Amino acid sequence: MYRIAREAGTYEPYLDGYGFYKAGLSLFKDQEAEITAANPAGAAALNEAFAELAKAYPDAGRQAELNADLSAITVSASNAVLANSH
Repeated sequence: MYRIAREAGTYEPYLDGYGFYKAGLSLFKDQEAEITAANPAGAAALNEAFAELAKAYPDAGRQAELNADLSAITVSASNAVLANSH
């Protein structure tokens, strides 16, 4: 969603991405202790991915510039998927 928002210059994809980020983060935080106990590396990878998303989505408002590192977001998201797929 971030890439689409950046390329299209429209707000709606940004807001959708922000919502997905916040919903995912909330679900993770609700179960973080259990996830960490079952898969510490997976939890760490998720925390890294959410940290990258926090840089991309500082708040729900329209951003003047969308300059987050797309490759860092993509790599951290891929690492989170890989660390949690077993």
